[in-house]
Amino acid sequence: MQKKYVLYDASTSYMIMVAWITAAFYRSEYTNILFLNTTFLENPTDIQQRLLDTSIFSKVILIHDEKDIHVENLITQVCDTPEEIAYYHFSSYGSFYSTQLFNFCQSHAIAIILNEEGGGTYTLYESYYDFFHTYTNGQLAWVDLDYLSEIWVFNPALYGSQSPHKLREINFWSFISSVEKRAHFVDQLNHVFNYHDSSFSYDAILLTQNFYAYKTLSLYEQLDFYAEILHHLKLNIAVKPHPCEAKMDYTKKGFNVIDTAPSIPWEIIMLNRCLKSNTNTLVLISVLSTALYTHRSFFHRSPYGVVSISLYKIAPEAIQKVIGDKRFNIYYNLFNPFDECHFPINITDLKSLLQVP
Repeated sequence: MQKKYVLYDASTSYMIMVAWITAAFYRSEYTNILFLNTTFLENPTDIQQRLLDTSIFSKVILIHDEKDIHVENLITQVCDTPEEIAYYHFSSYGSFYSTQLFNFCQSHAIAIILNEEGGGTYTLYESYYDFFHTYTNGQLAWVDLDYLSEIWVFNPALYGSQSPHKLREINFWSFISSVEKRAHFVDQLNHVFNYHDSSFSYDAILLTQNFYAYKTLSLYEQLDFYAEILHHLKLNIAVKPHPCEAKMDYTKKGFNVIDTAPSIPWEIIMLNRCLKSNTNTLVLISVLSTALYTHRSFFHRSPYGVVSISLYKIAPEAIQKVIGDKRFNIYYNLFNPFDECHFPINITDLKSLLQVP
């Protein structure tokens, strides 16, 4: 029986972007099907239609993620028999449907490939074990990462976890070597995320993370931490909320929120910036957002004029607990040798970096 279908799951805009790139450049000979988790996405039906507009996916199936979801019903929307499925590109170990789909595919001997889902992929086993044992309360199905046939990442050299022999590079740059191809590629992704390129006139951009989702602190405590940082800096700083956060939470608190939807991956914004060869200084501040080291993973280099600053060592214990010193040290050792990210140890150090009196 011909294996003609490739399945993907996505729960965040970053995962959507990676699934799109993977399907467009590596699986174009197959019928690509995306299962899209609506839980954390604004206007998922709009994203669904824009994805279909690009003709990369034959179907985009919206999923309301819930514990008692029946994976078999999802499969019947795709094909007559599981034997027709060639690959499952797995992204999210934090969703009910995707973990159940993983186990379904494993039980039917379908090859499962991990698609990069952000910085956590580079510490895959450590990140997954910590997440599963700390935050799931036994609600999610366990997945056997050792069953993965391959692990696809943008920069294999940065990978610091188990099974490095399974790594494969998502080298999409080789497919868009010309200026024309690159522009077309960016235009399509801009359409998917409804992004209209704009220039920034801020001193810095604060990239938030939804730490309160892990219940070690409240939303208000998180907002207070960010507000304190901005109070000390007294610069023209815009906030870009995490894709899983509500923009309104920040505007109500008086933050200057960047004029893009939170659902737009930071990498799309940076792609547009690089396409225009924008060399104006851009300061990025975050506790430890993937966007701080996207330059080294996604682009394999630091785009001109970008300065990254991590607030991890300044953050309250409740936030540090979500990341953990072990995981932070892995990131630090991976990315700090390139001298592309600064790690101030206190507010005074942070102000000195930004030359704030």
